[in-house]
Order: sequence, then C-alpha cells, then structure tokens
Amino acid sequence: MNNNEQSGSASTVLQNTNIQVALKFLRDNGTLVALVILALFFTFADEAFFTPRNLTNLARQTTIVGIIAVGMTMVILINGIDLSVGSIVGLAAITVTLLMQAGVYMWLAVALTILISG
Repeated sequence: MNNNEQSGSASTVLQNTNIQVALKFLRDNGTLVALVILALFFTFADEAFFTPRNLTNLARQTTIVGIIAVGMTMVILINGIDLSVGSIVGLAAITVTLLMQAGVYMWLAVALTILISG
C-alpha cells in the first residue's frame, strides 16, 4: 500500500466519522433542527412572521400546553402516568366557556370549573 492509498482511506474514514457525527446530532436534536428550519421558512415566506407581535401571540398560545407539559413531565418522572389530564383540561375549558356564555360572573365560573374538574 502506498501513501496515496493510505491517505485516501484516512480521508474516507474521516468522512464517515463526520457523517456519523452529523447523523448523531440530527438524531439527538432533530426536533430543534426541524423547528429552526420551519422558523426560517416562515420568516422568508411571510414578512409578518418574525415580528414581536406575532412572536408574542405564539408564546401566548403555547403557554397553556407548556405548563401542562411541565406538570406531566413531573408526573411521568415519578412513574405516576396519568392519561386523564387532557380530558380534564378539555372538560374545564368547555365548562368555563359554557358558564360564562350563560352569564355567570367570570371568577365564579372559574371557581365552579375548579370544583367540577376536581
């Protein structure tokens, strides 16, 4: 084997290692990479996407789901998996909405919803 063959195989090994590192990064951080790609796409597709008003709106819309996700993470970590949380959130949302549409004062509707949903 001469020097050219050795350097060729070394560069192939280096390329394979780089590919493996990139694949491991994508496997570990695929969701984050997809989120960044989507954010870049929508930033260029619509000029109003990456504005403070829209980012605030996105943050407000995801806050409730984020709070529930943190709570569920704690429940799962202590091996107390409870799949009824989503149903209870749905029940609470519908209950408070119906009570407020019926003319019940907002804070009373919230208190009744807390009592009903347990």
